[in-house]
Amino acid sequence: MTSLIQRAFVSIAILALLAAIPGASAQEKYAYGSVVDKADYDFTPVPKAVTPISVCFRDLEGSGALRLVDPIYLAVAADCTGSVKAKDIRLTPFGSYKAGTEVSAMDDDMGRKYMGPLGDKVRFIDQNGDGVLDPTDAAYLDIIDPAGKKVEVGDVRLTTVGTYVAGTRVRNGELDQDSALSEIGAGVSLAAAHAVYKAGSTVYINTDLGAIGTADIIVEDKDIRLLEKTTNPTAVPADVRAIGLKILTLELRADETFQVQVTVQNAGKGYGVGLLASRFDQSFADARLTPVIRPGEIRDLVVPLVAPKGGGMFALRINDLFQVITVAGANGTVPTADETDLAGRLASLEARLALLEAPAPVQNVSVASDVGEVKSVKGQAPGLDGLLALSVLGLALVLRRRGA
Repeated sequence: MTSLIQRAFVSIAILALLAAIPGASAQEKYAYGSVVDKADYDFTPVPKAVTPISVCFRDLEGSGALRLVDPIYLAVAADCTGSVKAKDIRLTPFGSYKAGTEVSAMDDDMGRKYMGPLGDKVRFIDQNGDGVLDPTDAAYLDIIDPAGKKVEVGDVRLTTVGTYVAGTRVRNGELDQDSALSEIGAGVSLAAAHAVYKAGSTVYINTDLGAIGTADIIVEDKDIRLLEKTTNPTAVPADVRAIGLKILTLELRADETFQVQVTVQNAGKGYGVGLLASRFDQSFADARLTPVIRPGEIRDLVVPLVAPKGGGMFALRINDLFQVITVAGANGTVPTADETDLAGRLASLEARLALLEAPAPVQNVSVASDVGEVKSVKGQAPGLDGLLALSVLGLALVLRRRGA
């Protein structure tokens, strides 16, 4: 019986440690002494304001008015009385040239006459009503009827909207037509000072209009890219993972809803969502997507779960996080399991353990604390504490009573 208790303790302890160690495969490291490259994640280019800026178009049909076939450009450091020049930006496609590309000296549209200017208000559809431009919101260049503050036929999508890609113009009958548009902050016009800036190889819309070089010295979230940006090829676009687990409900009862706080972090290089999959032992309980998490952001989310029927001791796992919970039955007591059931669960744990490879030595790992949060432990092997230790002790006592 003592051997069975020891095996139970060791099996659950090793599973808990393995579950708590984050995967290293998605972690990108730059070696000591390596030279920073412009494509590296830690490279931060210095923004430089681009002024003046004009929104112009080319009259392909000679009608003298803007039509849906006419390409639209951002004329850099110029007005619309001239012609297309190198470094101007295509806001919509022209021929084989995509939206979001710079004009170069040998391009077919180089030197073609401009017309305009057009409206330069940048507005957005506030999908969640929070008054803030979020990565999931749709931004537009409101060129047709700026006074109307709604999406009109001919307006330019600055971000992808559903199946409508960035750089397309709104056509009659499309789903976003007539949608209400909101101002970004106090209002953003591309011709305003500090509204457009260049950082590294990319040009951005500065949505908070902070003074470039003083108030704004880095590329900030919620700014809008006007050129394609080459990302680090070794970087993961988004890597949203669960890093902390905390039971918020004090007493868990069978077949009743309780709340779990899950801390998530985006360890990737782009905006994205993650999947939170919850299980009790081997039984699936819940799956849901996280909100969009920006790179490096850590956020606490509340996940409601329904406790298993009948009550007892269970292994709650959310993604790679693991915690033993005790659930009271309908009468408020915790059912006692017989030794056969406990031994069977132990055998299941050991079978799962046999499928896992032994982890390499770890210098910085995470273990679950007594309240389900994640603590960082450096320079020592992680240990069991709090609720996990009490749960193992409870299992041991039950087994000991069975053998008395």
